[in-house]
Amino acid sequence: MASAADPYFVVKEEVSSSIESTESTFQRWKYLYSSRKSDDQEFIHATEKISKSLKSITWDLEDLEKTVKIVEENPAKFNLDVSEIETRKAFVRQAKKRMEAVQDGISPEKLQKKREKDERDALVGRSKYSRYEKLEKQIESENQGFIENEYQTQQMVMREQDTQLSEVSQTIGVLKNMGVMIGDELDDHHEMLEEMDEEMNTTSDRLKGTLKKLDRTLAISRGL
Repeated sequence: MASAADPYFVVKEEVSSSIESTESTFQRWKYLYSSRKSDDQEFIHATEKISKSLKSITWDLEDLEKTVKIVEENPAKFNLDVSEIETRKAFVRQAKKRMEAVQDGISPEKLQKKREKDERDALVGRSKYSRYEKLEKQIESENQGFIENEYQTQQMVMREQDTQLSEVSQTIGVLKNMGVMIGDELDDHHEMLEEMDEEMNTTSDRLKGTLKKLDRTLAISRGL
């Protein structure tokens, strides 16, 4: 079984988070690809951001793959079974596949085709829409972009709220356990006090009996 301190899981979580972020940016990039020009600043920025992320993720996956191979050569040394090793190999394969899909999407060939198309449209000077249709299309595009950005923001807020609720739940659980422990200790102390009270009552009764005997003895002695 894998240890909870196994650095593999830390790297895996970082890679998974980076892949999800890159795929989210890629979804925005596809929208920009179909609605903006190749010289649009947001489109250029998204392309550069995805390219940098792909390089970083590729390096992390290479390191991860090396560690998996090392473990595979001597699983007993690292206390891992075959199923765990296969799970790790499958994660690396799937992660590579997801990144290859993004890489193919922003391939140089695809970017070049877009630039050539934009240049042809500019030279010909033709447009599919009249001036008012262009304005309407632009407004629709901007509204769609706003909606997508708002959706992503809401998703982020919901994830943060879920994290906070989880932390509050854990805190409540700890406080509940502490309350139970304190209650148990109070019960124990209460029982001890009751026992001491009984012992003191018994001792008091014995003392009273002894004093009575002593009084009778003294009375008898005086009578003699």
